[in-house]
Amino acid sequence: MYDSLTEAFRIANNDHETHLTVFTGAGDFFTSGNDWSQKEREKFVNQLEKNNSIPWVPYINELIKHKKPIIALVNGPAIGIGCIVLGLCDMVIASNNAYFNCPYVDLGIVPGCLATETFPKLIGHALSSRMLIFGETLTAQEALTAGLVSKVLSQEGFKEETSKLVQKYAQLHKESILVTKRLMRDEDVVQTMLDRNKKEEQILLELNREKAQERMVQRFLKAKF
Repeated sequence: MYDSLTEAFRIANNDHETHLTVFTGAGDFFTSGNDWSQKEREKFVNQLEKNNSIPWVPYINELIKHKKPIIALVNGPAIGIGCIVLGLCDMVIASNNAYFNCPYVDLGIVPGCLATETFPKLIGHALSSRMLIFGETLTAQEALTAGLVSKVLSQEGFKEETSKLVQKYAQLHKESILVTKRLMRDEDVVQTMLDRNKKEEQILLELNREKAQERMVQRFLKAKF
C-alpha cells in the first residue's frame, strides 16, 4: 500500500495537467491504521531488520515534496498513520462521523510522519499531547475547532458535496495556487522536513533494534530455564 501511494503521489506531482491531489478512504473508514496484530508486528520487525528502513518513509517524503495542494477527504474514522499524515495536507475535509485517533503509545511504539512537529504547530502542545502521548480521540467537530480539519460536512451526501468542492477548487488559477503553495513551503522548509523524516526513521530503527535485543534475551531465557 505504501509503495502504491508513493507512486500515485509521484505521478500526480509530475503530471502537468493535475492542479490538485485528492485522496480519500474506501468503505466506511478513511483508514484503520497499520495492522499491529502480533503476527503482522513480527513480519514488520523482520522486514525492518532485513532492509534497515521504515516502509512508509518514502511515502511521507513524497507528501513533503508534493508541489500540488493536497486535499484529504476524511470520509470516516482516521486512525494511526491516516490521522498523523493530515498534518502534511493543505486541506482536510471530514465527515461529521469521522474521528481521529493515534494509538501509538498503547501499542508500545511512537508516531512518525513528522506528527510530533506538525501537530503542535497546528493544534498546540496541549492537544497534541492528548492525542500523541495519551492516545485520546478527537471528534470531527473537536478537530475542526482545534484546526486539524478545515471543514466538516454531513456524512449523508459527503461524496457529492466534496466532489462539488473539489471541482470548484480545480477551477482556480493553476499557476497561482502552485506558486502560493511553494511560498508557504519553500525549498528550505522542504529540506528541513525531509531531514526530520530521516531522523525519525533512524530513531524508529534504533527502537526496533532495542526491541529485537529484548526478544533475543527473552528467547534465551526461555530456552535456558
